[in-house]
Amino acid sequence: MKIIIIVAVALVLIVIIIRMYPLLHIWMSRLFFGKYSARYVATHKRYFRQSPYSYCIKDDFINHLAGCYRLPPELPTFDSELEIEFSDAQYSQKFKEVIRAFPSPICINANRLSAFELQVLGYKSDVFGHAMKKYFFFANGRFFMGQTTFNHSTVDSRAELISVLQKKYLNGLKTPATDFLIRGQNQSFLRCEYNGFYLILSYFSRADADTIALIDEHWNSSIISKTIVQPSLHAELMDKL
Repeated sequence: MKIIIIVAVALVLIVIIIRMYPLLHIWMSRLFFGKYSARYVATHKRYFRQSPYSYCIKDDFINHLAGCYRLPPELPTFDSELEIEFSDAQYSQKFKEVIRAFPSPICINANRLSAFELQVLGYKSDVFGHAMKKYFFFANGRFFMGQTTFNHSTVDSRAELISVLQKKYLNGLKTPATDFLIRGQNQSFLRCEYNGFYLILSYFSRADADTIALIDEHWNSSIISKTIVQPSLHAELMDKL
């Protein structure tokens, strides 16, 4: 009788462990690797087929790099005496430090690319009555690029936003168009571009040679087989609906 009870209890425990294993695996991944790690997100996707967080961007972020890597030769370029910074975050700053300074992101990406682990934090606010989104990009836990996008901006609002950049970095020097590049100190730069739907500001620094080597490797390996498509209203609606 005791043997039967022991066997029955063992079988029940085995069934419970099998049923609970996915949750246990997810919990252990979060505990050991961190709740914002690519390992935790991948484990969650394995069992629930989706990330535990809302997406900031699609997992392949080659389109977001394009504004900083694919520069037209005729692009107007200006030099600034200042280092170009993004939201008080320092380039090469650690992920933990940034999220401590900017808590409660509205979206998070974390996935493993061939060259490094990519993490993205996203935030939303309003400027001049227009929706604005900010994104912090990290390679192996180091901040290397920031982007700000303004949705459905008008001609006047774009002009006002660009005039702020001109006053801050160019002593009021007027730029001829909405597409231009400002080169700052310490190998930092700001790319401004308007794609018909969004005004996109990309803040980038090449000062951290180790991190930039990883980004360059990803760009060079991906651009061979990928077609770059600028973010569009249609693409965003496809993601949201």
